[in-house]
Amino acid sequence: MSDSKLSPRVIAFEGCAGSYKSSQMRRAEAFLEAQGIATETVSNPGTTELAVMVREHFLRNDLPERIRLQAMLLSLVSSAVELIHPALRSGKWVLLNRWTLSTLIYQGLLPGRSIYAVMDALKLALPVELYPESYLVYSVTPENARKRVLESGDELTIFEKDPATLGRIATAYDFAHSILPGSHVDIYTIDANNSEEEVWSATEKYLKYMIKNK
Repeated sequence: MSDSKLSPRVIAFEGCAGSYKSSQMRRAEAFLEAQGIATETVSNPGTTELAVMVREHFLRNDLPERIRLQAMLLSLVSSAVELIHPALRSGKWVLLNRWTLSTLIYQGLLPGRSIYAVMDALKLALPVELYPESYLVYSVTPENARKRVLESGDELTIFEKDPATLGRIATAYDFAHSILPGSHVDIYTIDANNSEEEVWSATEKYLKYMIKNK
């Protein structure tokens, strides 16, 4: 049951593979539910049937570069229509495992596409009310990211399998303030080089702040 005193929120958990962002989102979901706040969790790409298909193509690396951005936009719109908009209407807090920041990095910076072109495409695809008001950005060194990726055994995209590319991705998240447009965006960077419990302590602190002040 959601707390009627709290307005629905959209929070993005952003970071490269090996940054603990996914486990932090799962713990955040449990924490918020324990506070009586109903949540909807969405992975990008993933969760909806169409978005899962997009992720499978990315994992197989069988999409031409020229249509990867369009495929990602389809994933975002699918999640927005099927999950995010209904969740907000019902008063839930929405937790996003990668959203617009990751899209700008993976579909903009990484292939050398103009960030502004990707921003314009995102603006056409998504209404402003479906953008996160808060970004939790998990910053990790390329070395720690690579070590955790190898230990996890998770299925990785072609980007994350290459150590040099993973390093570029990890570094890009450190420039979130420069990449994300708009002064209204709340970006909270968490040092994910610490232990997972220490990282959770920082995440929990921010969530408590949101509950108290939002």
